[in-house]
Amino acid sequence: MASFYPAVVTEKDVKSILRSCYQIESKKLTKMKGFDFINYKAEIISGTKYFGVTNVLLKISPCSEPPDKVDFLYEQIHLMQNLSHDLPNLIQNVYTSKDGKLITKSKVRCQKDPKREHDHNVTLFEFIEAIPMIEVLPFTCSLIEDVGRNFANVSKLLQKHATETLLKRTNQRWDPKNVLQCEEYLYLEKNIERKNLFGEFLRKFRSVSLPHIERLCTRALIHSDGSCNNILVQSDNFNKVRRIIDFEDVCNSYLIFECGSLLMYTFAYMPHCNYASFGHALMKGFSDVIPLSDNDWEVLIDAALARNVQSLILGLEASVNDPENCEYLLETQEHGWISYKKLLECDRQEMLKEWRNAES
Repeated sequence: MASFYPAVVTEKDVKSILRSCYQIESKKLTKMKGFDFINYKAEIISGTKYFGVTNVLLKISPCSEPPDKVDFLYEQIHLMQNLSHDLPNLIQNVYTSKDGKLITKSKVRCQKDPKREHDHNVTLFEFIEAIPMIEVLPFTCSLIEDVGRNFANVSKLLQKHATETLLKRTNQRWDPKNVLQCEEYLYLEKNIERKNLFGEFLRKFRSVSLPHIERLCTRALIHSDGSCNNILVQSDNFNKVRRIIDFEDVCNSYLIFECGSLLMYTFAYMPHCNYASFGHALMKGFSDVIPLSDNDWEVLIDAALARNVQSLILGLEASVNDPENCEYLLETQEHGWISYKKLLECDRQEMLKEWRNAES
């Protein structure tokens, strides 16, 4: 498994990158949330190429071992260009550097060795004037249905723009089909009840769910990170999605895991909601665009549980490696545990019956 080391930068570093790489002078910087990328919103004073643009989003990638693990960034940017061409109102734009490059390199310090500088890839994006979905809690069923519909539209186009490199991305740690990798980090969960339930689920997933998925379910490229931080809603209509962002974890997996991830995040942020109603809304939006097979439906709850286990266990692991970012990394821990247990203990047949009513 690759090791990633987030950049360590000051505002002075960020301003220097904007100036030297993009000819942009910024008057105000705001650090944004991120898992391993460093993200800064920059309010522009002047810029020869960006006249008329008020704000941009600078993303500084982590350096990695082995280094070729960062090569996907190039594929990701080109994928976003293709998607934004097909869905201009849903996918954010990418800006080029002063040299005409979509991705440029900058030497900054990183957590691996803060005493010296390392090469980090840098990209500049359109800053979307919208509201992160997490800020409009509690969600409405109308919003969740729109989330499902928009992610299904993205899923269709991901298949259209599949490349050899994308199709080789089968071992991504945030792909729920790889949830068994979490066994390595179960020791980090100190609560015995939780640890035992996670272990029991992983054993069943290995022996029953995963073989079923690999034999019978729909293979597909998926976004795989439908977090409420990666969905922006319209500022004047909290029931409508404005943008879907963060394509860093696109991978070759199974369609059912896209749905499972979206269900997991919905319930993790609203653990006491009506799971039948909100699950119905999400699956109605998704299946109106891409109908699921009976084999997909059969393992939908396990797909959501798998993504939940990843969020809880890998969140603990990441917080150990990046303690300064603990608040973001662990923001769904307690609610995620509540939603995990409720979904684990639900009447599966009744729940799926309610969710499948979305097809009628």
